[in-house]
Amino acid sequence: MCDSLKYTGRLLKESWAVTKRFKWLIITLSLVFFLIAFWTMQYDREWLNGIRKDPGTHPEVHHFAGEVSYYGMYVFTPLGLCAAIWIFGWRLNREHLKRAAIACFVAGTVAGIIVNVFRPGFARPRPRAELPDRFHWVEFDSDLHSFPSGHVMSNIAGATTLTLLQPAVGIPYFVFSGAIGWSRMQRASHYPTDVGLGTALGIIVGLTIAGGVRNAGPMPSRQNKNAADD
Repeated sequence: MCDSLKYTGRLLKESWAVTKRFKWLIITLSLVFFLIAFWTMQYDREWLNGIRKDPGTHPEVHHFAGEVSYYGMYVFTPLGLCAAIWIFGWRLNREHLKRAAIACFVAGTVAGIIVNVFRPGFARPRPRAELPDRFHWVEFDSDLHSFPSGHVMSNIAGATTLTLLQPAVGIPYFVFSGAIGWSRMQRASHYPTDVGLGTALGIIVGLTIAGGVRNAGPMPSRQNKNAADD
């Protein structure tokens, strides 16, 4: 566990170095995605009506979306998934699995922190809030935290990193993350633009953390430490 904590610290340091190295590219892409989001907001109501199934006539679809959305919470994915992968790697003594689990956890957590810092500032109402669709600016009511989707951004970030490191697990997780985006729209928690922006920003975060993994090298291990002491 101590070795994993040390690696997490090193990964954060290297990921920050990657962020600084490519800061202008990251800033430019983020601004482009935000501008696209601002422009597409005008179509969100129409798109959402085309995507959603009426809960009254399709209760089974609405219920299934609720289940997907529930298991897309941070405590289940990425946190729970990453914990399961780490334990599996620990029991089998597979460093690459533990490293992938840590990277996925870091990506999902960093993305979650970023989205929850910025979206209260925009304060866009969720579709279910039945409020005027505009930015209300700096509100802490969860019904005004639609833009962008935290569920999507956190999961897509973790799935992007995991797909690059362990595709056999990462690809199914990426598909599930897409299903989470659909579920958030079906449950009237987010507009398509919220989901799209969360996806784009999540991929940026995931790629940055994956770059940090590449620079961080192998995890420190007790065996390596003992060899160095000898």
